[in-house]
Amino acid sequence: SFGGVQGLQRDTQYNVGFLFMGRYELGLSGTTRAFWEAGWGIQYVNSLSLDIDLKYNSTPTLGVGLLLPDGEGEWIVEARYLHMSNAGMRLPNQGQNWIQLLVGFKF
Repeated sequence: SFGGVQGLQRDTQYNVGFLFMGRYELGLSGTTRAFWEAGWGIQYVNSLSLDIDLKYNSTPTLGVGLLLPDGEGEWIVEARYLHMSNAGMRLPNQGQNWIQLLVGFKF
């Protein structure tokens, strides 16, 4: 079956949470700079699934990217890894792993 586990109905899950991040930039302001960032947060989900078995979950994250100046602002290009799981509060602790590609413009 496409997009799900064989024999199980596909469903929708809504998440809301807080993510606290820290960023370390390499280079001088106004020039192309690299950065790395790390963070942690808590997320609430409205329905449970095979890999998310508690409504409140931990969300550690790591990212790397570039800041690219462009006239009045700068482009931000980033790859981020985010893990969501119950942090071992219930076994098995399967969780979800997300790879995110982000592009933004800071003005």
